[in-house]
Amino acid sequence: MLFLTMSLIDRLRQPVPEFLGRRRNTVYFILFVLVFAVFFILVYHPIGFHNTVSTLPRWSEEAYTAVTVGVGFITLVVSRIVLLRLLRRGKMTLGGYLLWIIGEFLFFSVSLTLLAYLINGQYEISFMRLWIRIFFSITCILSVPYLLFALSMLLHERNRQIERLNLLVAQQQEVEPVSETINFYDKGGRLAFALRRSQVLYVESMDNYTNIHYLSDDNRVESFILHNSMKQLEQLYERWGLLRCHRSYMVNIDNVKLLRRERDGFVVELAFGDKSIPISKSYSDRIVHQFTTLNG
Repeated sequence: MLFLTMSLIDRLRQPVPEFLGRRRNTVYFILFVLVFAVFFILVYHPIGFHNTVSTLPRWSEEAYTAVTVGVGFITLVVSRIVLLRLLRRGKMTLGGYLLWIIGEFLFFSVSLTLLAYLINGQYEISFMRLWIRIFFSITCILSVPYLLFALSMLLHERNRQIERLNLLVAQQQEVEPVSETINFYDKGGRLAFALRRSQVLYVESMDNYTNIHYLSDDNRVESFILHNSMKQLEQLYERWGLLRCHRSYMVNIDNVKLLRRERDGFVVELAFGDKSIPISKSYSDRIVHQFTTLNG
């Protein structure tokens, strides 16, 4: 639990993904939320919203619905313009971005509660109870388009990253012979770390990150945390002798000094350090073949 909490805190401290700060995506987001909100209110009549306007005269109910959408749209436009400027200055973390969204919901609900009182004049319930009802309604209406748009943008961005990484693979595979330097790229395709091929010992998976264990110039085993997944690294660096041997490990076959069978399967020992790395059954034939070929 402590590890999950620390991991969550670390994630919230990370910068907001770059694609959320693009002007085009912001325009698409505002239009998507507007269309979804209007459709949702007119077709499904969310409970909180319906209870709020049910006490209004007919003309006031229609006016309140129209003004609600207008106020929400203007507020969202202003909020996103300010947010876009902050994101472009790099002054916001992911946690700050989530707090900004909560602030948008709170501002929407307070504004619409005041609007309801201005239109109707009197309510049998208190301002606080009406605000809670409207806040619940706003959350129901807006949470869906916020999440849908974020997920669609995330999927689109992941596809772009995969395309960039595949392009890097193709470019590297065109270079012959294999370079003695291995360049490690993050998920965005940016160079993050570079090592001589002989320095790399093994790579360890850490959720959406990988920990690259390497031999420093003074023969000490050190590590570097890379923001990229094991799956992507497996595709990129196989030709440098970095082979997937386990769900959580890749190993530099050139630095394997011993291959040993144990009760649960094979393990490898490296030429440097005292780490024993397990080999999954699905990878054992390949690792054994590569090791025996290299040392045959």
